[in-house]
Amino acid sequence: MRRKSLDLADLAARQHGVVAYWQLIALGLSPEAIQRRVSAGLLHRLHRGVYAVGHRRLSRHGWIMAAVLAHGPEAVASHRTAAWLWGLLPQRGSAVWVTVPSTGRAKRKGIVLHQVRELHEKDRATRDGIPVTALGRTLIDVFSSETEERTERALEQAERLGLFDSRTIDEACERTPTRKGVRQIRTRLREHRAPAITRSAFERNFLIFCRKHNLPAPEMNAWVHGYELDAVWRDQKRAVELDDYYTHGSRRTFESDRSRDSKLNSVKWRVVRVTPARLKAEPAELAAELRLMLSLR
Repeated sequence: MRRKSLDLADLAARQHGVVAYWQLIALGLSPEAIQRRVSAGLLHRLHRGVYAVGHRRLSRHGWIMAAVLAHGPEAVASHRTAAWLWGLLPQRGSAVWVTVPSTGRAKRKGIVLHQVRELHEKDRATRDGIPVTALGRTLIDVFSSETEERTERALEQAERLGLFDSRTIDEACERTPTRKGVRQIRTRLREHRAPAITRSAFERNFLIFCRKHNLPAPEMNAWVHGYELDAVWRDQKRAVELDDYYTHGSRRTFESDRSRDSKLNSVKWRVVRVTPARLKAEPAELAAELRLMLSLR
């Protein structure tokens, strides 16, 4: 019994003072032993099947952990609660936002529940010992549920904390392309970073060309299905690779580029290659071709 009590104390310490019924069973406690601890005031019920150990004076982290445990081992803190855990947004209200990959769960007091068909492993993380949506998924959820002012603040804070990673955000968007918030965050990211991450005069000239011919600004040096592409229009699944001889001139690079184009084509992406010579000599013809590719009149 002493061993079980020590294991329970250790578990509670790692989980901000709270434990779940299913965890107590896993520790070897019987339903009768659990009930005796409740009756003795050693366990305090917070939600159905979730208890505070020793007392109910919990930190904010403790209440968040209790809300997550209340919805089983697959649940994670999400939305504005996840944004608070990541340090992106200040706390607003006392409710805890939780996402769980299942349906038909009962709602519980003080918890805003989001039920999804599945939650990819890469969209999961741990923050301060609490299961939480990964940063990219958290930002998508923030864009789907918060005001423009708060979404802007979350992005700025992610950069300030050194957490901002456009690749992981792009990949999170690709995993849930139809989810509310994805279109908004992609639009915001294009505005946020297109001019800033060009790496050569050729790329800067291509952006100038797009503006001059009223083409939508692409994302520059963006990740698509594990490949980094020079210029991307995600909504249309179109991309341009800027074929500068100095970066694409070797035989090995030539073969790698064509293999990449073929793989992207297999997932319905179209890639067009543009050289510096063509950009300079045939701007009107190239603009017409890209406009058609993007299905713009």
